[in-house]
Amino acid sequence: MGALIVHAPSTMLGTEPEVIALSTGARVHSSVREHAVEGDVTYAALYPRLAAGIYRIDGTDQVARVVSGHVAEIYWLADGNQSRPSES
Repeated sequence: MGALIVHAPSTMLGTEPEVIALSTGARVHSSVREHAVEGDVTYAALYPRLAAGIYRIDGTDQVARVVSGHVAEIYWLADGNQSRPSES
């Protein structure tokens, strides 16, 4: 199991974007919440327990690779184009 953080604009606060596992079509949703990090406010949806694999943010072309034991992060782009996912 791994995790995914989708960083989002403040306008998405309270929405529930879905991520879709490309291998199975399984859909998972999570609420975009406000987070205070080192004095700054950020907005993100956290998907804490995902099977390893490639996930697409529903309604976009953006994908992220989730690796077991790691947290992947992706930044929601207003135009839906791909941003480079990261793993940590």
